[in-house]
Amino acid sequence: MALLIPLFKLAPPLYRWRIRSRIYRWYEILREIEGELCQDAELKVLRKHAATLSSMEQELDDLDCVPLAYMEEFYNLRLHGEFVDRRVTRALTAAEKPTPQDPERNVADTTTVVDDS
Repeated sequence: MALLIPLFKLAPPLYRWRIRSRIYRWYEILREIEGELCQDAELKVLRKHAATLSSMEQELDDLDCVPLAYMEEFYNLRLHGEFVDRRVTRALTAAEKPTPQDPERNVADTTTVVDDS
């Protein structure tokens, strides 16, 4: 009995740590992606980040066991995930735009006009 009392005191902090560690694990992924966005990431890396964010969103959608006491942190995580996803999407759009120096992407520059005069 004397051993059970300290265990009961230890249970709530362990539970809080367990729930928060699951949320912070996803925040770590978001921080890594944001860190790479600050550097000029390549198109391949941006696509990988978009796929990672998509699978993360799917995991969060499937998660149904978040206690009510931690819903604020959970929804903040979802908001931050959407924010990073928008940044990745903007970076992807900018990276995929054709440039005048890129002949493979800019097909309109390679067309020639034939004069039949």
